[in-house]
Amino acid sequence: MNLLALFVFICMSSSSASYTSRYAANGVISDSFSIPKGLENAVDFWIDVYSKYDTNHIIVHDSEYHIIYEVIDTSDIDNMNYFSDAIKQEIIDSRVISVQKKYRDALKRLNTMGDKPQDMDQFLYSVYSKFDNVKENERFLNAARPGRMRIQKGQSSSFKKGLQYSFRYLPEMESYFKKNNIPV
Repeated sequence: MNLLALFVFICMSSSSASYTSRYAANGVISDSFSIPKGLENAVDFWIDVYSKYDTNHIIVHDSEYHIIYEVIDTSDIDNMNYFSDAIKQEIIDSRVISVQKKYRDALKRLNTMGDKPQDMDQFLYSVYSKFDNVKENERFLNAARPGRMRIQKGQSSSFKKGLQYSFRYLPEMESYFKKNNIPV
């Protein structure tokens, strides 16, 4: 878990939403690593990317608050052996664009509705609820802006394979960590 924690800290970005980590009680991952206040959601997001979601999962998410809108499973497309890789990628891209549009439209609609959960259908309410901890003006409009909604492919199997290979180099890595005062 320490290597995963180190990697997550290298990759994460800040967030100003109030959030409690699902993986770290009181912000502590281990004796050597703790999560700085405000980064809990980012850490959880990247832990999920590298441990929960595989390369056939595409995570549609908010890049500012690391809110996951939907996880698209593309394993059915990956198994369509009668299509070329280029056609499979077009099908995947089409699916991603459709999901992004669905959520962007919902965010724009939520922006015009204000805070009136009683007037929302189940899908809109589920999107609305994802922003419970976000305390900013025009939170839905801002989330709908171009570039804010992103996709991230899961990395679980790739990360596991990397960990397997890393055992060959562990003594050298630990030596480097010790030399640079990084917890082993």
